[in-house]
Amino acid sequence: MSLRTSLPFKSAEIKDFWVGVANKKLLAQECKNCGEKFFPPSNHCPKCLSKDFKWFSLSGKGKLYSWTHILYTSTPHFVGIIDIEEGFSRIISRVRTDGKIPKIGDRVEVSFFVFENEPLFEFKLI
Repeated sequence: MSLRTSLPFKSAEIKDFWVGVANKKLLAQECKNCGEKFFPPSNHCPKCLSKDFKWFSLSGKGKLYSWTHILYTSTPHFVGIIDIEEGFSRIISRVRTDGKIPKIGDRVEVSFFVFENEPLFEFKLI
């Protein structure tokens, strides 16, 4: 894979998320106080601000809500907004298209890879 990217900041507060990615699991959080499910990972619930939450696995499947083609980098690529199958959130991610032009509503699934010894994820068209 020819990928040029800056690596994400991996704060200690959400290290469990990155452990999940290393184990090929896409994780979200659920507040133990109010039941709110949320993504992206955070150190507190966006609804009630509680810091008491649990991690759970997402299916890794969804539909493309929107996308853009990034051309100004040395490696042009697509970035999309994904409506996750579970329905409570959207994920912004690189989208691998294998040469196809994506369409709104295209089905996607998460794909895991390692870049510069760091586990990462992206979504791919299915």
